[in-house]
Parts: sequence; structure tokens; C-alpha cells
Amino acid sequence: MRMEIITRLLQFFTGAPAGEQIQGGIDIWNATVESVFELLGISPVDFEGGAAWDYVERMYPYIAIIAGSLLSVVMLYRMCKETMDIRMEMRSDAVIKMFCIFIISEAVVLNAMTITKALFRIAGGCISFLQVGYEPLTASVALQNTNLGLLEGLVALLVCLAFYILSFLMIYTVYFRFFKIFLIAPLSSVACAFLAGGQEVSRVGFAYLKALVTYTFEIVIIALAINIGNRLGSVGSAIYVDNIIWQMLCPLLNVGLIVGAAKGAEGILRRTFAL
Repeated sequence: MRMEIITRLLQFFTGAPAGEQIQGGIDIWNATVESVFELLGISPVDFEGGAAWDYVERMYPYIAIIAGSLLSVVMLYRMCKETMDIRMEMRSDAVIKMFCIFIISEAVVLNAMTITKALFRIAGGCISFLQVGYEPLTASVALQNTNLGLLEGLVALLVCLAFYILSFLMIYTVYFRFFKIFLIAPLSSVACAFLAGGQEVSRVGFAYLKALVTYTFEIVIIALAINIGNRLGSVGSAIYVDNIIWQMLCPLLNVGLIVGAAKGAEGILRRTFAL
């Protein structure tokens, strides 16, 4: 294995075609993308055998008890705020309104985990649709019949190392999305209890729902970035056609755009849909 690595490194300075030299990095990226698509299609419920989600569900009943008590406090606060004086007689329509709000809020609190899983299924369906027609990244045609010199060989080596780093960042981004969901999912019932408070109190619940929707549907932006980015080919390859170093950097630029969009998926969703 060690000799194979040494041989691989030495090949960068033997004058082999540039396309072959950076193909190793491109192959790593394409393999990473295939793994990413597999991860994007996995629901957090089933991630890594479901061990993390089992812990979330074990914690949920205890947190739901707190949420039920919190809901009663929030409803009392809302009733006091809307009547201003609890000694005054409340009209029947106000009582019915409060009762309906309490019933709806109680149903949301009790079914917060079910709503969360439904969002996971919707996002998974989007990924199943976006996986169709995926095209792997390829090197520029200009690199296929061009031999490398010493400087170009060194650049090719650095480009391949950059592909490894970007591949790691891509995997990290996808795993971190799962981690964020696992962190906030147990708190779903507590956050939903605030929805009954109205006005500024309900902002807590809406902030949680916005965060959950954002983290859940990040995978859609990531899948779109991969599909659109790979279809762009080698970005910038039409510029400086005779510059072999620039042509080697073009696939790296393309991958950098994809990884940047994937890491900024949360921000893109928040700005686009005011989440």
C-alpha cells in the first residue's frame, strides 16, 4: 500500500497526460457524491441504524410532560392578557376561542414528533426525484492529450489534495445537518407549546418550526447544487484554453462552487423563504 502511494506521487512528475493525473481527485469527488446522495436519501429516523433517533424518542415522553405543563401556563398567560382583568366576565365567544386554541395547541404538542417525521418523508421524496439523471464530474477535454512538466505536476498534486479536502467538507456538511436535527428534535413539544401564547410568545414556536423546516430541507439545496454544478462541466475552461494550469484548476473551481452552496444551504433557504 505504501509503495502504491509513492508510485502514485511519482507519476505526477513523469510527463503523463494531465487528465490522468487529476482523474484520481475527480474519482474521489464522484465517489463522495454517490455517498452523499445515499446519505441524503436516509431519514434521520433510520440514520446509522436509528440509534440516535431511538435516544430522541426515549427522551421525548419526559420532555412532553414539561411541554404539557408549559402549555397550561402559556394559555393562562394569554387568557389574562386578552381579558386584562380576570375578574371580568368573559363572553361566550372568547371562551370558545380559548378552548379551540387550547385543543389545537394540545394536538400539536402531542403530535410534534409525528409532524417532524412527516417533514422527513416529504424531504426524502424530493431527494428521490432529484437523484434521477445525476451526471458525474469529468475533467476538461483539453487535459486529455497534454503532458505535464514539473510545475504542472506539482499543481496537479495540489489539486488532487484539494479534491480530498472538499470531499471531506461535503461529507461533514451532510453529517452536521443530521446532528442539528437530533439536537432540536427532542425539544419539539416544548417549542410547540409556545404557539398558543399569541403575538410575541408564539414567536418561540414559529422560530423552532422555521429551524426544523430549514434543517430538514437543506438536503434539497444540496442535491440541486450537486446536479447543477456537475452539469456545468469544468467552469471557466473556455478561459485561457492554452493554460494547462488553469484548465486543471477549473474542475476544482466547479467543486468549490458545489461545496460552498452545500455549506450555505441553510442560509439560502432562510433568505429565500424568510425562514
